[in-house]
Amino acid sequence: MAGGDADQGQGQVEAGAELLGVVVLAQLGGVTLIGDAAREAEMFARSAAEAADAAELHELMLGPSAPHGLIALFEGAGEGC
Repeated sequence: MAGGDADQGQGQVEAGAELLGVVVLAQLGGVTLIGDAAREAEMFARSAAEAADAAELHELMLGPSAPHGLIALFEGAGEGC
């Protein structure tokens, strides 16, 4: 980019999970989608579940109770086996 905008972070947007909207492709008659676009509904459902798991792990590792919450998780990992 001219003027080094990318180097200074101008015009860039950080998009965390809470900022991302759900984008659905418009259906067009006579058009066949291939690859990821053909399975976007399944991908959004799967990625939402993964995002929830990641947020929980993030809270354990970096949240206010860190590292005690993560330690408690590991200590309880063998219970119920």
